[in-house]
Amino acid sequence: VGWYPDPLMPLDAFGAKQGQNQPIWVGVKTPKDIPAGEYRGEITTAPGNADPVTLTLVADVWDVTLPDTTTLKTAISSWYSAWSGWYGDSETSWEQRKQWFQFMLDRRINPGTIYSRDPYWDEEEIRWCVERGMNAFCAKYQGDLGGNTPEERAKNDEALAKWAKEYAAFLRENGWIDKGYVYGFDEVRPDRYPEVVRAYSIIKHAAPDLKTACTVVPNATLNPVMDIWVPLTPHLENRKIWQNVDDTDEMWWYVCCGPLHPHANWFIDYSALEHRLLFWQTYKYKVEGFLYYSMHMWRSNQVTKTGPSYIVPHDDPEVLAQIDAGKRWPEVPWNTFTYDHTNGDGHLFYPGPNRTLISCQRLENIRDGIEDYELLHELETATDELQLLLKRKGRWVYDPWGHSLQDILFADSDSLRRQPGDDSYLELIGECRSLLGWRPKLYRDLTHYTDDPAVLESEREKVARQLIRVNRVLARLGQEQ
Repeated sequence: VGWYPDPLMPLDAFGAKQGQNQPIWVGVKTPKDIPAGEYRGEITTAPGNADPVTLTLVADVWDVTLPDTTTLKTAISSWYSAWSGWYGDSETSWEQRKQWFQFMLDRRINPGTIYSRDPYWDEEEIRWCVERGMNAFCAKYQGDLGGNTPEERAKNDEALAKWAKEYAAFLRENGWIDKGYVYGFDEVRPDRYPEVVRAYSIIKHAAPDLKTACTVVPNATLNPVMDIWVPLTPHLENRKIWQNVDDTDEMWWYVCCGPLHPHANWFIDYSALEHRLLFWQTYKYKVEGFLYYSMHMWRSNQVTKTGPSYIVPHDDPEVLAQIDAGKRWPEVPWNTFTYDHTNGDGHLFYPGPNRTLISCQRLENIRDGIEDYELLHELETATDELQLLLKRKGRWVYDPWGHSLQDILFADSDSLRRQPGDDSYLELIGECRSLLGWRPKLYRDLTHYTDDPAVLESEREKVARQLIRVNRVLARLGQEQ
């Protein structure tokens, strides 16, 4: 489909061809404790054959601090073997793993894979990541238990029960039982539901608080053994599936090589706005987690012959010859057909020299989208807190948006009294509920959304400004006797 910008190559001296633009991506991270206000800096380009040019960079820092640990849970999978396959060795040092973990955590993504049949983590790795913001991790991948005879089946069942009981005890001892889960039976079909029930029933009996997850549409058959439902995004357009979701269950969702337009996805040749807007949709559909099967499908950039059907080699004979001779990207052009004929599916960063990871525009937009989700969550939490605080103070504030807290406010309405200024609280809460509701200019549903980045930026600023207002009201009311 032609050239699309994606990898963010480390900044170094570079050349720019005549008649060709060379963009530079500038990322600005706000220190956590920096005071709100306007900050200015300068960026200077110094060409070798022209006078330097200086641009002024202005950063407007809001009086909003997002928590270190993100509310949204992620299972955006990555694993060590991708490194060994690319770099030609099998060992990863603890320092290298920490570098990898921090790369993910800096983008509010939980490190780890969902496909390891043996426990993937050791205690030191979990602790290191949890202390830096990891809020969920896959304990192991579970598949069919197998067994050709009753004795073999009983032995396999017993082994799974023993593992679940011991691993859950390990998680409880360290305070991680709410973060660990078992993922299995990837994109399972109904004919395999009995095996899911068999395996997950064993886990739930041995460790009732160890969560189970699967990429499957909620259904009555699996309801008794499932804690985390993970359907493909379009399935949530069918609200009837919620009848198979218990109040204690979690709803996640995922994208992969589908869905295609008009649904949003993370392909290289889809609008960068979609990579971020997916998380506004995630928030509005009350989804608590996001799953993505792989971050580093690089195999098509290493092979020169057709292997599995989903691996499509380069179609340039010269490039294939160079790969055969041992050359790798960026010495040769990147093959964007990472999974079948989809551009960038299962691939969200690039392999740099010496095992370094190179980010891309899609991944940076995904990070911004996760932070947008967190900003919306913070506003909802603050609005709920304001209503409860007014309730405790005996103030009458009607919620015209039909929020569930209305029941709490009316529970003992005889004790509530209307005071001067309550109308302003009513207006403030109404504005909050409006911003947290459907925003037609931004998106109407999963297939109708804006293609204008300015609309998203405007909506985000409205949410942030409103959060600042609510926090100031909370602070003032908290100081009142």
